[in-house]
Amino acid sequence: MSPDGTDDATCGTSTAPCATITQGMARAKAEGKRVYACGDGGDYAESVTVDASLNGLALFGGFKCSDWTYAPSTVRAHVFPAGEGVAWTVDGVNGLEVHDFAIESRDATTPGASSIAAVVRNASGVVFKNSTFNAGDGAKGDDGVNGAVGANGPEPGPTQRGVNATCTTPPGSHAGGSWDLAQIICGSEGGTGGSVLRGTATQTKSGDNGSDGELKTNLVPPVAGGGGTGSTAPAVAGGVGAPGADGLPGGNGVAAAAAGAFTSSGFTPASGLPGTDGFPGQGGGGGGAGASALSCTGASGGAGGMGGCGGKLGTSGKGGGSSVALLSWSSDVTLEDCSLTSASGGNGGRGGNGGKGGYFSLGASGGDGGGTGPSAMAAGGDGGPGGSGGPGGSGSGGTGGLSYVLVVHGAEPTEVGTVALTPGSGGLKGDGGQAVGGGKAPDGSGGDAGATLVVP
Repeated sequence: MSPDGTDDATCGTSTAPCATITQGMARAKAEGKRVYACGDGGDYAESVTVDASLNGLALFGGFKCSDWTYAPSTVRAHVFPAGEGVAWTVDGVNGLEVHDFAIESRDATTPGASSIAAVVRNASGVVFKNSTFNAGDGAKGDDGVNGAVGANGPEPGPTQRGVNATCTTPPGSHAGGSWDLAQIICGSEGGTGGSVLRGTATQTKSGDNGSDGELKTNLVPPVAGGGGTGSTAPAVAGGVGAPGADGLPGGNGVAAAAAGAFTSSGFTPASGLPGTDGFPGQGGGGGGAGASALSCTGASGGAGGMGGCGGKLGTSGKGGGSSVALLSWSSDVTLEDCSLTSASGGNGGRGGNGGKGGYFSLGASGGDGGGTGPSAMAAGGDGGPGGSGGPGGSGSGGTGGLSYVLVVHGAEPTEVGTVALTPGSGGLKGDGGQAVGGGKAPDGSGGDAGATLVVP
């Protein structure tokens, strides 16, 4: 094989070599021969897979391309795929010899992806001799996305204002200001202003209390937003509605696992978790109505202001990918006079900040007083302002990827002669997010590094 060769049905001689290791292995197996690759004519830009159909194959990569002389002390066939991914995979093989190869994976570029030079799984009798394994860097995990700001409470309009008191052709009652269903957002609602009946020729009428603001759960403090007290005397104004309570903050995402997990297929990073949405603020209490004088109708109360909606959650930071020279899974592997090197694990991504809670709206004004002399009436009570929405919870940070030369499940490789293991460095932790007015979410963990990691 030579990078300058041509893949076809007849390739495989020194004068007409195959261009790829994949084709060369298939031709050699079909004819019961060994595979010879020259190693100084450029890279073999392919991902090599050796499966059970190629049992018993032997490959030698230490030949010069110019004259096919064997020079394993200075020449190795370089397998270096054009894109990211595992450079060399051995899967379910019973018997394989690989001599004089340089197996290298590229730096991972897909967020959170790993760079693994070689994987051997569920195989036996696999021997690598006079070969090198070099992994690239694992890729950084994606940062979390910041949560959106919660919607502000709508400002009150004419229909939320209380009705003025009057003695001129007074109606049978004055209803308090209120919100209609189309104006209610995220469950928060200002209380309705107190209403009042017309007084008779001989009797005044007390104003009704304003209603409490809604919602009444997940608030700080838990009890607030009470309606204003209705007046019992025409000269006394209706009570002002109480302010609504603020919504509770959303919960932050819990901490990511301290490390990702290896399987026979590769590495799964340890990502953080997202926060939860903040809670809406409570609506303010409706204002109490003023009392009606004789043959007059008093002023009704204004509606309470709407609470702001809760801020939206921040998403999690994702875990970084790992860098591994050789992953051996349930396999019998021998390394003879080989060198293996891992690079850097990918950094964990930063958790997204939770969104700021929405702003509240002020309560609507109660109706003005009216009448003169003994029929004078005071104003209806103003509605109380709503509460602010709670900030969204923030995402926790992702954990940095690992850097291990050998990752082993099952028996560790047998080492013969000089076998050099050179680890790189683990990825940095990703910081947890933090919403304005909220607590900081947990950071991820830094990735570990070392020569050998044994996976249960």
